[in-house]
Amino acid sequence: MSEFGEAGGSRYSAYVRPMNGDAAVRLGDGYGVSLSPDGSAALVIVPGSPPRLQIVPLGAGETRVLDRGDITDYEFASWLPDGKTIVFNGRTPRSSMRVYRQEI
Repeated sequence: MSEFGEAGGSRYSAYVRPMNGDAAVRLGDGYGVSLSPDGSAALVIVPGSPPRLQIVPLGAGETRVLDRGDITDYEFASWLPDGKTIVFNGRTPRSSMRVYRQEI
């Protein structure tokens, strides 16, 4: 889930909450858009200039910022079932919003 507005801060805040009712755990800045097929990580879009698309582990591990090429804006992202590929809506300086596929 994501917090926007005053509670989420200027760059929003992404959280994960277990189904057993335990408290939500803050993953970091940004807004969460998708959980990995195995449930071990989340895709998070961090607004900014430039924006970042990153993989945030739900347990131990390091956050990984994905290469953005010439993408200047992200709208949404999702994992594909193989867990090794994502798709996202992105815009470049020379194009309108398009769907991209990226190996991770």
